[in-house]
Amino acid sequence: MQFDFAPRFEEFLFHNEMTLTDCSGEDCICDFTMQPLDEHEHGSLGLALREAVWQALEQGRLRCGVTESVQLLEIDPFNVMMCVMPAAGPDDVSAIIQRTLIEAFCHEYQIRLIKVDSATKLRTVLQGRTTPSGKLPPTPRAVTPGDVSCVLVQYPKSGEASPEEELVAKHYKTMVLNDNYNPTIALPD
Repeated sequence: MQFDFAPRFEEFLFHNEMTLTDCSGEDCICDFTMQPLDEHEHGSLGLALREAVWQALEQGRLRCGVTESVQLLEIDPFNVMMCVMPAAGPDDVSAIIQRTLIEAFCHEYQIRLIKVDSATKLRTVLQGRTTPSGKLPPTPRAVTPGDVSCVLVQYPKSGEASPEEELVAKHYKTMVLNDNYNPTIALPD
């Protein structure tokens, strides 16, 4: 699956697994809903998101923190695949305002806004995967997961999404089409 650099809601309605019932006369009813993810897909969503973040980290496609995120959003918002944020934010008023503005920006540019259940789990994921020997694989760009209030994942340079990225995108698309604009994904412990 290749991702569009500017996904639009109209494309969701007309090009992405939408079904139209047969229409005849005044009783025409169009079905614009998607089937929710099955149990297997829903259970593996946290694992898929973790893997997608790890892949982005290893490929240098990840930005952490408000400052880095705002810089990227200002320069190249159409190259951002998704924005990952903890569902519960800090109680600081300025942080709440920053978070609200980033969420609004993501909605304006149709960037997938994915909320996760825990900032602690997200910080752990951002430390990267370990190998059997316990060493971390090298990453092209160092990420310091100090500020996990906003994590941006850019599109792959190849244009080809991984199966994990496709699963997260499918979940997001399902949530948006079913009027749940803030899906929360439980990351694995």
